[in-house]
Amino acid sequence: MNLKSAQQWMIQLRDTVWPKTTSVHCLLAIWLMLLVGGQVLAQDQITAPADTLAASSADTLASAAQDSLNSALQGDQEDNGGLSVAAMAAAQSAESQSVSLSDDPDLPYFLSLENFPKSGITSDVRINKYYGQLETVLKMAESSRFSNTLKYSWDDYRQQDKTIEARSDRATYTSGNQLPVKLTANSNWDWSEDNTVNSAGYANLSKREFKTGSVRVNKPKFDLGPLKTIINTSVGLSDQKSVNKDQVNNFSEGYVDGGAQVGGDLTEGLAVASSVFGKSVSGDRTLGDNSSPSSATTDSVAVGVFFDQSFTNGRLSISRSNFDKKYLDYKRNSIGQIDTVGRDEFDKVVDELESTDAVSIELENQLYIGRLGLKSSLARDTSKLAYSQSGFGSKAALTEK
Repeated sequence: MNLKSAQQWMIQLRDTVWPKTTSVHCLLAIWLMLLVGGQVLAQDQITAPADTLAASSADTLASAAQDSLNSALQGDQEDNGGLSVAAMAAAQSAESQSVSLSDDPDLPYFLSLENFPKSGITSDVRINKYYGQLETVLKMAESSRFSNTLKYSWDDYRQQDKTIEARSDRATYTSGNQLPVKLTANSNWDWSEDNTVNSAGYANLSKREFKTGSVRVNKPKFDLGPLKTIINTSVGLSDQKSVNKDQVNNFSEGYVDGGAQVGGDLTEGLAVASSVFGKSVSGDRTLGDNSSPSSATTDSVAVGVFFDQSFTNGRLSISRSNFDKKYLDYKRNSIGQIDTVGRDEFDKVVDELESTDAVSIELENQLYIGRLGLKSSLARDTSKLAYSQSGFGSKAALTEK
C-alpha cells in the first residue's frame, strides 16, 4: 500500500505547526506542552500579553490532537515508504545500538561510570561569566542508563551594578530493555539569585527555586489486531518558591496524564489513525499576599482516515481539544497587560479561569483522470479563548479555506 500523500502531509504538519520545544522525553510530553501553550501550567511568565496567549492556545490546541495521528500511523509505514532515508537509517542505527554488549547476560549489572567536567570564563562588553559543569553517566545492563548534570554560573555585569548566580541539577533514568515497558524518571532543580541596583540606587533581589520530578511509562508499539498501538502515562510534581520586587509567586502542584495512539491499514489502500489524551493538574498557588487552590484539565481526541487508490488519494481528519485552568493572576486590561495601578490591594490579584476550545476538520483529495489530475482541499478551524476576570474577555476565531 502506498500512502505517500498522507505521509507527506504528516511530516509537513509536524515540521510547520509544532513549536520548537525542549525537555522532551516522548511524543505525549511534546503534545502536552503544545496543548497548554509551552509552560502555561507553571504560569511563571505572568507578563505575557493576552493576545499572545490567545494566539498560542488557539493555534496549538487546534493542531496538537491532529499532530498525534503521525506517530500512530507512522508505526505501520515501514513497508510503505513513509519514512525518509535518513529516518530509516536513524531507526536502524538505534536498533543496532540497543542490541549491544550491554544486553549480554554474562556482563555485570553496572558497566561503566564516566564523568565529564567542564569549566571556563567568558567575557564580552556586557558580562563577565564564570561557569562550571559536571556530567556523570552510569551505564547499566540491558541498555539502562542514569545521568546527572550539575551546573553553576556567576554573571557579573560590567556596566551596571548587577550580578546573577545560578545553580541547577538534572537527573534522568531510563530503564532500557529491563522492563516490558519503557520507564523514564526525571528530576530537575533550578536556583537563581539576581541582585540589581539601578541608577537611582534602588536595590532589588529576585530569587527563584524551581523543582520538578516525573515518572513516565510508555508501552511501545504493539499489535492490536491489524492496528499498531502506543500507550503512555505519567505522574509528576512541580514546586516553585519565587520572590521579585517583594512579591511572592509560589506554587506546588501535581499532575497525572495518559493517552493512547492507534493506527494502521484496514484494507488495501485504506488506513486509519486515532489518538486520545487527557491530563489533570491540582495544587496550590500564592501570588503576593493571596493564596488559592489551582487546577487545570486538558483533553484531546483526533481521528484521521487516509486513502490511496489507483485513481484518487487523500485524507480526512477531525480533531477536538479542550483546556480549562484556574489560577491566581494579576488584574489585566483588554490587551492582556497587568493593570494594577490605582487599584486597591484586594483588587490587584484575581482568581482567573481560562478556557479554550478548538475544533479542526480537514479534507484533501487528489483525483486522477487519465493524465489529468484534480486536487481539492477543504478546511475549517474554530477556536474560542475566554478569561473570566481579565479585561481581555473572550475571543472566537473561525478559519475556512
